[in-house]
Amino acid sequence: MEKDFGVVVLGGYGNFGQVIVRRLAATSNMRIWVAGRDLAKAEALAAQTGAQALQLDMNAPDLVERLRATGAQMLISTAGPFQGQDHRVAHAAIAAGMHYADLADARAFVCSIGELDQAAREAGVLVCAGASSVPALAAAVIDSLLPRFSRLESIWHGISSSEKTPGASTLAAVLGYCGKPFQQWRDGAWQQVFGW
Repeated sequence: MEKDFGVVVLGGYGNFGQVIVRRLAATSNMRIWVAGRDLAKAEALAAQTGAQALQLDMNAPDLVERLRATGAQMLISTAGPFQGQDHRVAHAAIAAGMHYADLADARAFVCSIGELDQAAREAGVLVCAGASSVPALAAAVIDSLLPRFSRLESIWHGISSSEKTPGASTLAAVLGYCGKPFQQWRDGAWQQVFGW
């Protein structure tokens, strides 16, 4: 069977990237690229999963051309931490004619992705930020449970890491919130609170 749909997983050998690569390889008939700066790590996972390795730096000036050369239709970015990151990878995916999704959980990064909507529409591609545990999965659970309630006023939820030690990008993202102020809805009003 011919593999028509191609997916580049940027940061594909990282903590979350390799989960995506392994799952796609096990359950689909897609062409998959394990992409990142470390070619040896990309090659090791590609050999285990039947994917292809691609040395790719999200800051490279030829990122658009490198993505376009794959012939892939989608880019999944797991190359965090997303705190302080701009949308250069999403811009490159749009310019290469690729759909884009990421695992960002950084509020500013996710909330500002709408700035790319017009460009994505003009290119005929989907751009999706925040396909991660808190933004995406928590919202999916809420949407699923919402019909069971006549009224829903507030939700308290939290997230903790698994028993597996997270990767460097995950740790950097979590630690990036330490001591930083943000607004939280508490007792009927927005209040300034501080990250861990």
